[in-house]
Amino acid sequence: MTGLPTPQGRSNSFDYVPFRAVDGFVLDPACCTARGLGLAGASSSRVVICRLGGRFVLARTGTGDFDDAEIRHVVHGCGQLYRDVSGKPSIDDFARDVVQLVRSDACRGCPDLPTCCGCHEPAPRSYFLEDEAWLRSFIAALAGDVLDVGLGQVPYLADAGAAIQEGVLRLRGIDPDPAAARAAGALGVPVHVGEVETFDAPAGSFDHAVAIRSLNHFRDPGRALAVLAHVLRPGGTLTLIESLALPLVRTRRQAELSHQTAAGGFQHLRNWDSTPVLALLADLPFQVTRHRPIGPDTCDQWIVQARRRA
Repeated sequence: MTGLPTPQGRSNSFDYVPFRAVDGFVLDPACCTARGLGLAGASSSRVVICRLGGRFVLARTGTGDFDDAEIRHVVHGCGQLYRDVSGKPSIDDFARDVVQLVRSDACRGCPDLPTCCGCHEPAPRSYFLEDEAWLRSFIAALAGDVLDVGLGQVPYLADAGAAIQEGVLRLRGIDPDPAAARAAGALGVPVHVGEVETFDAPAGSFDHAVAIRSLNHFRDPGRALAVLAHVLRPGGTLTLIESLALPLVRTRRQAELSHQTAAGGFQHLRNWDSTPVLALLADLPFQVTRHRPIGPDTCDQWIVQARRRA
């Protein structure tokens, strides 16, 4: 295939640094301290209120990688904010390295919420681990010919190991990274080394296709989804899971260390929510069967599942 756009990498996270504790903060829609601080009508999410260790703290982002509208969409519109508790320069274990912060109950019914940044406090449970449990169960139940797009180090292979050994599931991968292909090959999984946009397989080769946190790496999502529509059999399923940019509350030292040690450049080509993906699927022979958007009571990833029409 020719005519693919040149990738333009971009950041997939931004930092908030606490700069002021507000003792005696009143979190009440009738007389909230946020009004006196000028935050209730700011229409910006560059400053957020967080409850950290029992204290109310103001944190600010000075990122230039994201404009005000993008920040507002992620933090306010989708309700996503995380505290980095790792002490490490980079996040490599989402389940352990971060604590999700969600909008306080008092804020959810407040009339100022459309313009206020809102107060954020630790989530009552891990929405990410709930998603992981669902995903592992889903992978374990797959059967037939399955295409894993951007399989990486094949983190979910253990859940499908018995089905693969019994021949119930026949897994094939696509990944542009030769190291990922070697790792999967060592586990007996054949891999096409390259991009999904250039994947060439006969029509109707697969019963299922999955792309787990890889769509933001696709060079051309429209063309990639068209390829998947081609290689899926009528009635076959497509499962897409992807995340937004990740807003992290970090100490100044953590943020500086992260920026100093960052390696590999910007690997994401976009930080899409599910909206543009649904629009692309509407122009292809797919029927969406499940859509779980990102919201205040989810982690930072959306889920879209679709069935290939005849």
